[in-house]
Amino acid sequence: MIRFFKRKTRAFRRGEDGNVTVEFVVVLPLIFSIFMMSFESGLLMMRSVMLERAVDLTMRELRLGQIVNPTSAALKTRICNRTVIINNCNASIRIEMLPMNLSTWNIPTTPPACVDRTQAIQAAENYNPGGQHELMLTRICVLQRAIFPTLGLGDQFVGLGRNLTQGQPGGHGEYGLIVVSSFVNEPT
Repeated sequence: MIRFFKRKTRAFRRGEDGNVTVEFVVVLPLIFSIFMMSFESGLLMMRSVMLERAVDLTMRELRLGQIVNPTSAALKTRICNRTVIINNCNASIRIEMLPMNLSTWNIPTTPPACVDRTQAIQAAENYNPGGQHELMLTRICVLQRAIFPTLGLGDQFVGLGRNLTQGQPGGHGEYGLIVVSSFVNEPT
């Protein structure tokens, strides 16, 4: 009986059946996660580029005085109408507009605030359209949900200098796309 078990275990150890299956099971999750991360990063870059373009066009119109009585809601609408790929843009965007003091050049060091999804009522936006000949700093944050939130893509890009804010308030698997722009108010 012992010889029988020794013979069977020896034959089992020498057998090469299933080697490809083991390699497949080990390599497939790695290949699949690389594919998912490349898809997610491509979508992230498309969202980022479209947001930057929409902000650039909107700030150009604002700078040239083509937007009469600019409000935060009007700017949000214009930006969101130009960004097709951003989901639920009007509810996910926050605009911060501040006049810059040219004598001190105090630039805000804190990151711009994104939408806080944990709160039913959002805090007031810091929005001041400024006066003629004033240098204005505009910071915009759009919070977006990742398609594959378990990959930790936001953590990867933070180390590369991208403006992703993984772990914003209320965001499990969300990242913030941040755009900063400045312009001088033209005289009317």
